[in-house]
Amino acid sequence: MPLDHGIGDAVQQRDGSVVFPISAGAHLVRCTVTREALAILIPDHDDPRKVFSHSRPKIERLARKKIRAGAIEADGTVKLTAIDVLGLFPD
Repeated sequence: MPLDHGIGDAVQQRDGSVVFPISAGAHLVRCTVTREALAILIPDHDDPRKVFSHSRPKIERLARKKIRAGAIEADGTVKLTAIDVLGLFPD
């Protein structure tokens, strides 16, 4: 189900993760935030779409930090996990 916000739609995956585009210079980077990472952001909420919508500014800041640090997956995407949210790339 698409979530309209920011520069593009975010889509919840079957595993509860959310995929969304983020701008990086002149192009877009595909980012994924895991269900576990979302659960850390708002522990008492079980709807990944709502957690993502509420936390999108923070999620985007964390994704940009990973991009700047060169922490990009082999396929060119950025993946935010629970470790990222807990402080590997603090906000």
